[in-house]
Amino acid sequence: MADEKTYSKEAFLKSSEYKEKRDLLDALLENGKSYTKKHAERLVENYLKGKVIR
Repeated sequence: MADEKTYSKEAFLKSSEYKEKRDLLDALLENGKSYTKKHAERLVENYLKGKVIR
């Protein structure tokens, strides 16, 4: 299984793919860390469900 590509918080915030979730990502993602798309989407989903797990 190949490693998933990771992106910085800045990359997610600049991405047109995530423009609808930009404010949430800005609050949930940490500066200086990298996230896979799956991980970032899971953080948003958990937040919207009332669970914040890092």
